[in-house]
Amino acid sequence: MRLHHSRPFLTGSLLHKPIIQPTIINNNNNTLIIRFSRFSCSPSRTSRAAADGSQGSSGGFREPLDTSNWKPRVNRRWTPMTIVLVSVPILTFALGTWQVQRLGWKKELIKDLENKMALEPIGLPKHINPKVIPEFEYRKVKLTGRFDHSKEIFIESRTREGELGYHLITPFHPHNGGQPILVNRGFIKRQLKDPRSRPLSQESKDVVEVIGMLRKQESKSFFQPNNSKDSNQWYFVDIQEIAEHLETAPILVDAITCTSSTFSSSSLCLSTKLFLKS
Repeated sequence: MRLHHSRPFLTGSLLHKPIIQPTIINNNNNTLIIRFSRFSCSPSRTSRAAADGSQGSSGGFREPLDTSNWKPRVNRRWTPMTIVLVSVPILTFALGTWQVQRLGWKKELIKDLENKMALEPIGLPKHINPKVIPEFEYRKVKLTGRFDHSKEIFIESRTREGELGYHLITPFHPHNGGQPILVNRGFIKRQLKDPRSRPLSQESKDVVEVIGMLRKQESKSFFQPNNSKDSNQWYFVDIQEIAEHLETAPILVDAITCTSSTFSSSSLCLSTKLFLKS
C-alpha cells in the first residue's frame, strides 16, 4: 500500500483551516492507494493573487494580505520645490513686462509734460469747472491778483536736499473778480514757518502776477496720516478738503514764478519741484 499526498488543487487559496478528506482507490494491481486532499473554507483570492501564490515556494500557502502599512500612492511630480522652480521664471517675466510697460507710460508722461510746458500760459476764467482740471494738468496758466497770507497752511513732512520743511499753500484772489483759488508757493524750511520770519511776503499787498501749472488731486500714501482741520495739521494735499477749509474753489496751481512791483519772485514764491510718481 502506497500513500500519496496530493497538493491542494485550489492553488492560491487562503488555507486558514484545511479539511483533510481521504480517498481510497483500488486499482487492478491489488494496490490500495489512499489519497488525502485538503480543502479550504476561506474565500479564494483574486485571479492575480492566485497566480502569485501558485509561484511561491511554500506549496501554495500564503498569509492573508496585510494592509496595516498601506499608504495611498502620491503623485510626486508637483513637489513644493518644483512649484517654486516653475513660478520664479513666470514671476520674473511678468515683473519685467510690467516694468517695461511702466517705463513706456512714464516716457509718454514726460513727453506730454514737456509739450505742455512749452506752450504759452493761458488765463483762467472767472468760473472754473473742477471736473475738467485733469485734462489740463501741467498746463501753464497766468494769474493776476493778491495773496491772502492770513489763511496760509503748511503741508508737513516735506524734504528738499536732505532738509525738512513744508509746502506753503496760500489762497489767491484773482484780480478779475473770479473765485479765490489755491496756490502752492513751494518749499520752505522749518525755521520759516513762523510768519514773522517772512516779513516781505506778509507785508505784501501788491498785485502779483503768478505763472504756474494746474494740478489735479494727488493720491494719498498708505503711510500718510489723515489731515486734521481742527488742529490745522496737513500731511497731504487734499484739494477739496483744503478748499472747503479756506473757502476757495477746489483749484490748485503750483507756482513757477511770482512777480510784483515791490518784491522779488523768491520772496513771494519759493519755487516748486515736480516729482512724477512711477
